[in-house]
Amino acid sequence: YTVFYNNVSFANAVFKETATFKYTKFKDGVSFNKTRFEEDLDIKYTNVKGKFDVAGMHVEYSVDSKYTSINGKKFNYN
Repeated sequence: YTVFYNNVSFANAVFKETATFKYTKFKDGVSFNKTRFEEDLDIKYTNVKGKFDVAGMHVEYSVDSKYTSINGKKFNYN
């Protein structure tokens, strides 16, 4: 349930356990560039406005992106 008002970067970060950004609002973009999630990523109900950089992002298990909105569009991680 976090709100980030400025652009935030998790680029090159490593999350060793399940990462939960459920209900998070990124008001000015977010970078997960080359971020490694060694377990699951939960971004259910997350809303992103602005740049959404997931280039090189790796999720070891699953991504739950139910009802996630990126600049008004649905997001599905393949």
